[in-house]
Amino acid sequence: MKKSYIYFVLPIAALVIFFFAFYWNAHKNYADREAAKVKAVRDAKEAKLLKESKDREKAVQAALELQEKRKKERAEREVIEAAAKDKREKERQARDKAGRDADKLEAQVRRIQKEIDTQKRKLEETKGEKSRILDEEIM
Repeated sequence: MKKSYIYFVLPIAALVIFFFAFYWNAHKNYADREAAKVKAVRDAKEAKLLKESKDREKAVQAALELQEKRKKERAEREVIEAAAKDKREKERQARDKAGRDADKLEAQVRRIQKEIDTQKRKLEETKGEKSRILDEEIM
């Protein structure tokens, strides 16, 4: 063999050895490995979406429970406030009634005091008249 064939045959032999030894082994499982990578990425995305949807459902459930709790608290607070408002209203009415009764009793006291003063004056006039009549009889 001539030396010129070595420059030509040796690279082709190396290429054939490389093709069957390395490239063929790597290439025959390449599609499966790529499909596995794509499947792994897809599975990861699906798992992430599933987790997010579960988290979202939990958040919605927690929000609904919190809303119900607030609604119950608001109803209880409204009942308490209504009872307190009724109590204040009754107390105000009792205070107003007590004030009206006090005014009425003060007016009654003034009226009776006037009657007493009137009766005292009449008694004084009667005593004065009596003493004048007695004085006239004695004379």
